[in-house]
Amino acid sequence: MLDAFPNPASSVLNINFNTVTSGDYRLTLTDLSGRIVRADELDVQGGVNNIQWNMEGYQSGVYLL
Repeated sequence: MLDAFPNPASSVLNINFNTVTSGDYRLTLTDLSGRIVRADELDVQGGVNNIQWNMEGYQSGVYLL
């Protein structure tokens, strides 16, 4: 399960997700043409994880996470 809010985001995007196991994960934000606009490597714990992304400087539009 992955939740991202607020939608639309203007300054900060909160991302909450659950993982079964601890480990390295990659979180990728792409535009509708498939271009990667942001990618973060994360070392997360099993269970609930909370990430905040600064969204200032990103153009308004539709993105896939």
